[in-house]
Amino acid sequence: MAHTAASENESRQPTPDFNPGFRNTPRRRSAAFPRPRPWAILIAFLHASWLVAAPYYEGKMRVTIRDTARGRDIPVTIIYPADGASGTDKPLVGTAAKTIPTFNVVVMGHGFQMPVTAYASFATNICKTFGNYVVMLPETGSSLFPSHAEFAADMVSCAQYMQRENMRQGSIWYGHVANNTIMAGHSMGGGAAFLAAKDALKNTSLNLTAVIGLAPAETNPSAKAAAASVTVPTLILAGGKDCVTPLAGTVQPIYDSVAAACKVLALIPGAGHCQFADENTTCALGEFNCRPTIGRTAQFDRSFHYINALIRGTDSVARAIDDTEIQTSMVFFTGKEITVDSLTVCPGDTVRLRAKVPASLAPEHLLWQPGNVRGSTYTMVLRDTALRVTLTNTQCFSQTATSVTVRQHPLPTLAMDPAGDICPEGSLTLRARAEHAARIEWSTGEVGDSIRITSPGTYRATSISRYGCGTVTDSVVVRPIVTPRVRVDQRGDTLICNGLGGVELTAVYDAERYERVIWSNGQTGSPLVITKPGTYALSARVLPRDEADCVLRTDTVRFTLRSTDAPTPVLALRRDTLWSTPGVSYVWQVDAEPILGWNAQYLIPTRSGRYSVTVAYDGDGMCKATSEGLDVNLATSVADGGALPPSIRIGDGRVTVTGLIAGERLRLVSLLGQVGAEDAADQTGRAVLSTSIAHGIQLLVIGTRNVVPILFAR
Repeated sequence: MAHTAASENESRQPTPDFNPGFRNTPRRRSAAFPRPRPWAILIAFLHASWLVAAPYYEGKMRVTIRDTARGRDIPVTIIYPADGASGTDKPLVGTAAKTIPTFNVVVMGHGFQMPVTAYASFATNICKTFGNYVVMLPETGSSLFPSHAEFAADMVSCAQYMQRENMRQGSIWYGHVANNTIMAGHSMGGGAAFLAAKDALKNTSLNLTAVIGLAPAETNPSAKAAAASVTVPTLILAGGKDCVTPLAGTVQPIYDSVAAACKVLALIPGAGHCQFADENTTCALGEFNCRPTIGRTAQFDRSFHYINALIRGTDSVARAIDDTEIQTSMVFFTGKEITVDSLTVCPGDTVRLRAKVPASLAPEHLLWQPGNVRGSTYTMVLRDTALRVTLTNTQCFSQTATSVTVRQHPLPTLAMDPAGDICPEGSLTLRARAEHAARIEWSTGEVGDSIRITSPGTYRATSISRYGCGTVTDSVVVRPIVTPRVRVDQRGDTLICNGLGGVELTAVYDAERYERVIWSNGQTGSPLVITKPGTYALSARVLPRDEADCVLRTDTVRFTLRSTDAPTPVLALRRDTLWSTPGVSYVWQVDAEPILGWNAQYLIPTRSGRYSVTVAYDGDGMCKATSEGLDVNLATSVADGGALPPSIRIGDGRVTVTGLIAGERLRLVSLLGQVGAEDAADQTGRAVLSTSIAHGIQLLVIGTRNVVPILFAR
């Protein structure tokens, strides 16, 4: 949009009623201003930082600007600090004393269908807080279908009008307007402010210093697209309860698009869309179903905190108050940005300082003092007892600084306390005292005035100067105290039979000097009885009654405690053979007399009598049980008389036998007595012997008495 000088048709017109709101109340009231509301007086006291020493008077005038290039008249209300009294067309502040300040200009765009009177508090706050600002409120764009482009062009025309008035003799603004302009707006006006800012930066000679968007709305043409051309400091305020221009869908995209190196988005929790302006029925109806949860006063308070900080050019514009959420491109220092080369800060030494900052902060924005040096590094010679070096980030309003003080310090001192000897199971505290030291470092890697050690050796302590002016090292030798071992007696078997038994460990020590025993498994006391099966490697610590004695350590006792059940064996007579239930080893008896030379699961009775068997269930024979007696009469020992003999079939390298007793053993034995294969009959009486024998005679042994020769032929 091109902008030309306005024609001579620009004129002042009577100013409509304008209620400036609670921040506009002057100390002396005139008939043009209503009596202030009681809560307005309270707010004025709460925010005394905005008050100036002299009484504040507010002037207002209404002019019509003619934009000849567009053939358009633009009615505008102007709010400014007045001299002596508030009212319409009053003299500029300082007129009587001939101390009129040079004014900066804020152009404020109104929201959709909202009158400019809704921005009285906004205008009053700026004029009253700073004293050298005027606020222009263009009254165009109030139709039902406003042109956003035309409204934005009207805002630019307002700023150009003030520049022309500064040059026009006879104007009250003559020589009193600086070429510094802020484009601001609320809702529709907020979006138009970005359109106006783009136009002002590209097509005019206006010095645009900032953009302020209060809940800005997307416009046509796009405010988001225009924001990509905005390179001046930008502040956007959003409401946490704003459903008219919600953060995610409307405000955030505009903020993300802003190209300024200094930009801030402050999301005020609980704030609504309309409460960025004074109370207005039209706007309130628009957000009827989406109400704020904080009052208008609280929302103004937070809003003006950020607006005033932006205009003042301080870094607090991007620092959160209360629980406000802040997004910003500004880089703040935290006090850790200055790094100093080690051992180079003693008197007379050359000190090299570096700025450790994000890559986004260009070196030309880093200013070092003293010396007024720019860049990421700074070198100076320490020639005094103390020198304070300050690093300032000048990218956005010189918003933040950090500093470091270099001082002259003497060399550190170090004194170590004598160290005693150490027990094998004990600990010892080593202490060192230092002066003029930043810290004490130990050879163990620990830092501090003392350390706790648990082993003998040589320990070194080094005191480090606070500012790298040397170190001092000392050491102590800690010797071990030799102690005897405590004996552990072991009793009991390492096999638990039927849940009975266990191992008992007893630590033998001097009970008068030593108080108690702690075993390595956490149990205490002596003796220690182990009854749970498992593999153990146990040692014990014997604690002394007197701290002068050392804790004693026993040797480690290793053993495996096994558990075995020994059920009573059961005898069964199968054909002519007695069989026992399984175990590890067997001792047979007949009529209570042992049968020597036989240790098998089965027995062929050789005479009538009462037979029994003792079965051992472990390899050492420690866990065993004896069966009930079974009477055997050899005349009737074969209980299966009349049964058919087993059936034998040979083929495919296998010998298959059927008709056996379940569990009956079969073996294939050579004529030399070598067992080639063996098996036991299954529950159906069938057994299969696999063999690789191709030819020759083999003996098939069935049970203990049946031997059948078998001829294998090719």
